[in-house]
Amino acid sequence: MSAKDEAFIRAGLAKSAFRESIYENLPWQYYMDYITSVQRMLRHMVRTLPRVYQAHDAFLMFYKPYDLVWKSLKQQNKAAPIWHKMISEAIRKENYYEVNRFTRGSTELSILAAYQFLRNILNRVWSRKLEQITRTQLYDAVKER
Repeated sequence: MSAKDEAFIRAGLAKSAFRESIYENLPWQYYMDYITSVQRMLRHMVRTLPRVYQAHDAFLMFYKPYDLVWKSLKQQNKAAPIWHKMISEAIRKENYYEVNRFTRGSTELSILAAYQFLRNILNRVWSRKLEQITRTQLYDAVKER
């Protein structure tokens, strides 16, 4: 395994929903400052830190043109199947296509779109978790009667 492959795997990018073609002949490290900006923004605004591969995919799906994003999507990803499904479903939506038309090629807009995308995912996860907790509490309350 080459040093490049080791660093790629250590960064967690093997879990990405995209093949390396998403980089368009640039090294993956080129995008790391932008990916880190997405992570910092979420940590500061929402007090959570997404995984590197999540910030990576969220940034690149808005920064790169739709056709490249679509062509670079892996058929499957056994390392992170749920994440792969979330990304593949997101890029199939018409509103993603419309947003991508405005964000592609702009680092600033792509960082903001990635932040919002990940924040929406977190909000859905948190609301489901809260719903489960509430249901469990209701079930326990009824059971105690």
